Amino acid sequence: EPFEEPLPISAIARLYDNHTHVVVRADSPVNAIADLAGGTVSVGSAGSGTEMMADRLLDLSGLTAVAEGERPGAAGEVERLQLSIGDSARALEEGRVDAFFWSGGIPTQAVGDLAERVPVRLLDLADQVPALTERYGEYFTELPVPAGTYADVPAVRTIGVPSLLVVNSGMPDHQAEEFTRLLFEFQADLVEIH
Repeated sequence: EPFEEPLPISAIARLYDNHTHVVVRADSPVNAIADLAGGTVSVGSAGSGTEMMADRLLDLSGLTAVAEGERPGAAGEVERLQLSIGDSARALEEGRVDAFFWSGGIPTQAVGDLAERVPVRLLDLADQVPALTERYGEYFTELPVPAGTYADVPAVRTIGVPSLLVVNSGMPDHQAEEFTRLLFEFQADLVEIH
């Protein structure tokens, strides 16, 4: 998933690990994804890796998503919005969502900026790792989000997913070697830009 058949690709570098965030207000009663039942969440931009992770985690937590504008009616339903990271942070700040999902490197500026304005915390997701690996494969690991990553946000354990540099399998070896050499030679510059 989400592809119907294998694609002619090769991974030539592991760039960094995405850390899955489920961000809630610090005073929220939500302590687990299942606690979002009856609420509104942003699952990330349409077609994004964040959306895929969010949908998988909602499903594993026994929650059924209803479309934007439909209020959850049955037990275990949650209203699902597809917002970018910036729009998700604004929606949480304004009280339009109860939580938002994000998968990315840490620290993520939009989450950091939000934490400077509004007390927030991240849900601990480590208990979800075994179910994810059982259902979807060995791509998921438990990773920490250390205290201090975001202002006044306590440390949590979360789900890690590797970000890979993927190329067409037909790329000549010498080109792949030169590409990865440049990538690692200018790693500090890329980190600064990011």
